[in-house]
Amino acid sequence: MADREQRFSFRGSGGELFGIYIVNIILTGVTLGIYSFWARVKIQKYLYQKTYFLNENFDYHATGQELFLGFLKGAAVVIGAMLVYTLVAYVLTMLMGESGGLVALLLLYAAIIGALPFLIIGSTRFHLSRSSWRNLRFHFSGTPAELQKDFYTGVLLTIVTLGIYGPWFTIKMRKFFTNKSNYGNQAFRFEGDGMELFKIYLVGFLLTIVTLGIYSFWLQASLIRYFAENTSVQGKNFRSDITGGQILGTTILTLLMIVFSLGLAFPWAIVMLQKLYLETTALEGAVDLDQIEGRKDGGASSLSDGIGDAADAVGTILG
Repeated sequence: MADREQRFSFRGSGGELFGIYIVNIILTGVTLGIYSFWARVKIQKYLYQKTYFLNENFDYHATGQELFLGFLKGAAVVIGAMLVYTLVAYVLTMLMGESGGLVALLLLYAAIIGALPFLIIGSTRFHLSRSSWRNLRFHFSGTPAELQKDFYTGVLLTIVTLGIYGPWFTIKMRKFFTNKSNYGNQAFRFEGDGMELFKIYLVGFLLTIVTLGIYSFWLQASLIRYFAENTSVQGKNFRSDITGGQILGTTILTLLMIVFSLGLAFPWAIVMLQKLYLETTALEGAVDLDQIEGRKDGGASSLSDGIGDAADAVGTILG
């Protein structure tokens, strides 16, 4: 099995990424932030194109224009929602007094929670549809209606059980998003178990307390290995051999680089982290490329990301 494993690799360099960051910072400043959408795409595109599997690189096909237009549409949605909320709050306050404002606020939170599955699915669809390997696109086939039941139930049970249900909720969400993700006509699969994940979290939580937080890096490594080993495509499982020591060492080194360079070493830190997480990951078995046929999601939109960006912008403006 080991001689057939196919490893990922990252072939980028800190110098190349630094050049992209400098241009992005200058143009974002000159355009009063508008270029930030194109800047994000350039960074994402570089990271994808420098990621290789079977000596073939990935690619990212979103454009800055798509993200910018998504932001404008999202801003219209957010501003419209704010106006509706203001009107509803005014009317309810007139009818119910001070309690009317509280009711309006609760309605706003309910609306936000209700919109979450749509936003999450929309963002996932968009980014997968703009990702490719060997010129074939990934795509996501899940719908908000499929997500809603497990999502709302999971959030409620996690709150009621004071977090104990969290591992089972995580497994359900991981299964949904993995099993609905596809490369061309090939679907990914996840087979994790809530009790297994609970044991990993429990041991990790206790040891993290005993070691004053140090074991958290080993917990992170255990989770990465667990999720990788339970994910498959074409019946072949992924595998990660990352260790807590590697994560701890790389984290300390990258933090020191960033601090002592006053942030200038950030691109080199990103490259180090990309290499760590990607080059410790492999697929255990040969991929049958002849079985793969192209599929494209023509309906994916950047609106969900745009709504998120607009909401962040409004939050920053309002403080």
